[in-house]
Amino acid sequence: MILSKLLTWLAFFITFCAAKPDVFSMVNNAGLIEVTDSTFSKVITGSQDYVVVALLTATQGIDCETCTKVDPEFRVLAKSHRKAFPNDKELVFVHADFQDNKNTFRGYNIRSIPNFWVFEPHTNAPHELKLMGDLSAEYLSESIASLVGKLIPIYRPHDYSKDVMSLVSLLIVVAFVTYYRKALLRLVHSRKLWAAISIVSVITFSSGHMFNRIRGTQYVQHNQDGSVSWMAGGQMNQFGAETQVVSLLYFVLSLSVISLAYSAPCIRGAKSQTIFVIAWLTIQVFLYSYLAYIFREKNGYYPFKLLL
Repeated sequence: MILSKLLTWLAFFITFCAAKPDVFSMVNNAGLIEVTDSTFSKVITGSQDYVVVALLTATQGIDCETCTKVDPEFRVLAKSHRKAFPNDKELVFVHADFQDNKNTFRGYNIRSIPNFWVFEPHTNAPHELKLMGDLSAEYLSESIASLVGKLIPIYRPHDYSKDVMSLVSLLIVVAFVTYYRKALLRLVHSRKLWAAISIVSVITFSSGHMFNRIRGTQYVQHNQDGSVSWMAGGQMNQFGAETQVVSLLYFVLSLSVISLAYSAPCIRGAKSQTIFVIAWLTIQVFLYSYLAYIFREKNGYYPFKLLL
């Protein structure tokens, strides 16, 4: 009788010890177990002495955008675990697809997918980890760590396609520069080009563009009475629309100076030249008046005034 009990317990012990290696022998090169209805119960028995991290999802036949996003990240997580802990016998990653696990999904009364579950040792009741917003492998690793206390470092495979694209782009640029080098040299030495770049740069930065980018200012202000203000009060405040108006004024004023300095002397005929000069001078006076008006509206102590 005693011998019979000893043999029974010995057989149970041998079976228990053999169960764990059998489960880990099911792990593929990607670091996870692709389970079916028949193998799911072998991995999660309720008496397992390891943690099971399972993704219950659907990759075929069902339109699930979240499933499509989280599936590759889960595989990156499993492969990273295999790389970081190659001999780990305490954590198993399981991938259960709906097509191969319909009875399992029905048994757990799953009504939505995907499900990211963690089964702790000696239980078949899962802890559900929420899949919201961030679906990256890094987020999944942190979610697991908060429950089991093991943070898995993420190793992402190197994307050689980006290297190839960079090399091809570099070769195209080198070929383009080599073929058009004479034209490019003329362009680089063009005084008009550098003058235009300088003027645009000065206008952009002096009108407050960088101020808006750094401060993240709003485009306009909607007042309580329903009106819209495009100009902010005070010298330390500025709206996006105000920057555009000031930039346009600076641009037209710069154009007027350039036209009077370079274009006016080239006009044939005294009458045409006079009309051209008077027109641009008129524009200058009105625009400078409006610019001074803007400065005075923003700062009541601004001393200068023209027409407005």
